[in-house]
Amino acid sequence: MDLIERYIYAVGQKIWSKNRKDIEEELRSILYDNLEEISDSGEADEEKVKEMLKNYGSPSQVASRYGTSDKYIIGPRVYDAYVFVLKIVLIVLFILTTAGVIISIVTQSSDVHLGIRILELIPRYITAFATGLGFVTIVFFLIDRFDKGEESELAKEWNPDKLPKLVKDNDKVRRTGQIVSIMFVVLAIILFNAYPERVAVFYSDGSGWMSYPSLSKKALEAYLPFWNVFWGISLINSAILVRTGKWNTVTRTVKWANSLFVIGILIYMIAGPGIFNTDSVAAVSDATGQELKEVFKVLSTIMRFVYGIVALVVAGDIGYSVYKYIKDRH
Repeated sequence: MDLIERYIYAVGQKIWSKNRKDIEEELRSILYDNLEEISDSGEADEEKVKEMLKNYGSPSQVASRYGTSDKYIIGPRVYDAYVFVLKIVLIVLFILTTAGVIISIVTQSSDVHLGIRILELIPRYITAFATGLGFVTIVFFLIDRFDKGEESELAKEWNPDKLPKLVKDNDKVRRTGQIVSIMFVVLAIILFNAYPERVAVFYSDGSGWMSYPSLSKKALEAYLPFWNVFWGISLINSAILVRTGKWNTVTRTVKWANSLFVIGILIYMIAGPGIFNTDSVAAVSDATGQELKEVFKVLSTIMRFVYGIVALVVAGDIGYSVYKYIKDRH
């Protein structure tokens, strides 16, 4: 019955556990067994089904039965997603920090004992992991506290008539994927706006390792405002998708428009200034005695070719998504 399926869907939306499907099946079995009991003969009328669901409890109450009543920073509803995202963020931070540690060990004076250098670098790992843990925890804390959807409304006056409509499979959102996207967009915004010099060219001048910023200041001034607009729209859209748990016409249109905007940025980057810092290339060439300009010219050409390929891929993705959307609606 549609009303029962809508009820099960509403409960499932409030459970982030990896066992959600099993919980939904268990709940479905219980409800249909109860339905048979209240049916005198044949199929129970809608009013009896509504009364049964009212007595069973609101979706938020039912979902809470599969968790605990303890106090916690990250609730059981989002805990599995929290652990999944945290693992990804910590792995990425470990890789980036390790790369930085290796560079630091190589560039430091060889007069310092290796053991001392390693001990001095341990705080980098602690700081990176603490930052990642804190950032992910804050994001999920806010999601858990404010992403109630229709929960408060259903809990106030629990009525089966207020159950959300079933969502098609193609309209469902993988919230964990959207949260991962939010994390990396935020990291990109921080890196390119606050620490662009960290993206550097490293080289050895014979006495030690040196570095120069690898990104062109002129290119960043030209492209970064557009990147920030794209990232900002992506953040807002992803936040809405995490909040609602489903795609709709507005969020899809925003995604398509933002993708078209990306194509425009890529075309601009193909015709605009090169992304690499030519001053750094000249400095490295002078310090090492190696002619690197030709190498970077080839690399710049390759990058423009990559921009074009990415633009075509994005255009293809838009076309396929629009086709699927129109097909599903007819």
